[in-house]
Amino acid sequence: RAQYKKPVEELEGLAFQMELLENLPINEAVFGQSLLAMADYQEQWQAIEAAWKNSDGVALYNMVIAEPMRDFPELKPYFEKLFFERNRTMADKIVACMQTRVCFVVVGAGHLDGPAGVVELLRERGLSLTQLQ
Repeated sequence: RAQYKKPVEELEGLAFQMELLENLPINEAVFGQSLLAMADYQEQWQAIEAAWKNSDGVALYNMVIAEPMRDFPELKPYFEKLFFERNRTMADKIVACMQTRVCFVVVGAGHLDGPAGVVELLRERGLSLTQLQ
């Protein structure tokens, strides 16, 4: 909820996200292998949560994106659709917003870091960013 009657603009709407998930290609063998690799998912989720709480974007990127893509290169098209394409679109929308006003932006943590993350894309577009603790 926006306070002080500030307008809210979505980078992505729920309908877009549902359509994205609905249209992902299904490769049961790849998903089966990757799910089996998550046998220690509780430890993995705890490590991801710890990285998020510690503002450790590098560790978060490695656990959520880099390592799964390294271990399961067949998942790269999924990461392209779920993260990288969307990151480019989000960065474009953020830049457009900032050209006309001050913007407060909220995105999922998995979209922020890494070479194709929103932070790097915004830096490539000339913005100066500072991580707050």
